[in-house]
Amino acid sequence: MHTCPITAEICAIFRYMLALGGLFIVSGCSGNSTPESFIPQEASAREALNQALEAWRGGQEKPGRILGVSPTIEAVDSVWSEGKKLKQFEILQETTVEGRRQFTVKLTLDGAEPESVNYVVIGKDPLLVFRESDYEKMSGE
Repeated sequence: MHTCPITAEICAIFRYMLALGGLFIVSGCSGNSTPESFIPQEASAREALNQALEAWRGGQEKPGRILGVSPTIEAVDSVWSEGKKLKQFEILQETTVEGRRQFTVKLTLDGAEPESVNYVVIGKDPLLVFRESDYEKMSGE
């Protein structure tokens, strides 16, 4: 049974990246690909988050693949999946936490007060943008 809040394709990519990171840690692989190589540069991660949130605010009905961007961006956000509308957002702060880029964003949903939400960005192509709570559910944290 598929329990991810996103498409099976994104779940497969995410699980592959987690497994790949685990393989490098276990095997001590010293090739060019390391778990750290899946942490995007701050500017790329910020731009991916911005493009995902712009797509939401611009009327994309559900998260998933963000159309018309390169590299590929896949968004995972259970609140967005519920059909809530994003009125405005502001990216407040970036940090690197446990091998991932994390951003604090002030979101204002239609009919709601502004709230601070954390987003996680991992990968290179595709770049995966997760609401932190969805990331934690998928990664078992």
